[in-house]
Amino acid sequence: MATVPVVPVVPFPSIDHALDLCARHARYVGEGAAILRAGLGRLDALDSEINRLNELERQADQLIEQVVTLVPRVVTLPSERAAIVTLTHGLDDVLDDLDAGLTRMLLLRLQGPSPLAAALVGVLIRQLEAIERALGLLRVRRERAAIQMHLTTARSLAAEADGLLVEALAGLRADALDLPQIVEWLKWTEVHRALGTAARHGRDAAQAVEALVARLA
Repeated sequence: MATVPVVPVVPFPSIDHALDLCARHARYVGEGAAILRAGLGRLDALDSEINRLNELERQADQLIEQVVTLVPRVVTLPSERAAIVTLTHGLDDVLDDLDAGLTRMLLLRLQGPSPLAAALVGVLIRQLEAIERALGLLRVRRERAAIQMHLTTARSLAAEADGLLVEALAGLRADALDLPQIVEWLKWTEVHRALGTAARHGRDAAQAVEALVARLA
């Protein structure tokens, strides 16, 4: 009797596959923030950190291509498609902002440390962890309250980043700095601005996840 070959069952792609890719994307961006934080402690060796970030961006771009290809096949509602695309773009913008910050650190030959930059990167890492956790819970359609908690955290961290920038500017006006210190501060401001923008793009990504929660959770 002839043996019938066993054909493996390949699950048809679904919106859950897209959510998995988005969660992985958030993890990549979080790794990018960790690379920038490492760069803050290695201002004399930023080339290696930039190479690491460039490789991470390459992997993220490949993942984005997968999302763009998958979404039209598995997501039928235009609102859900728009939310996933907005989420993907928001996370990509955060990674671009991190690249801009790290590149400025190299080109401006900054001297450390910058407590504000360290604080902003810490905010970003927590924000991206919250987004990744929310996507993980959304993937299994459970604990809507916990999902909302993580997204609220992500949004509030963007406000915290804005507050840190305002507070630092007020402190600069109050301090008696000499000219070299002012010049160095102005150089670091380019990095601070990029990190603040990254946190706002993170907030955009969190809002896109909220739109998906309304449909899926």
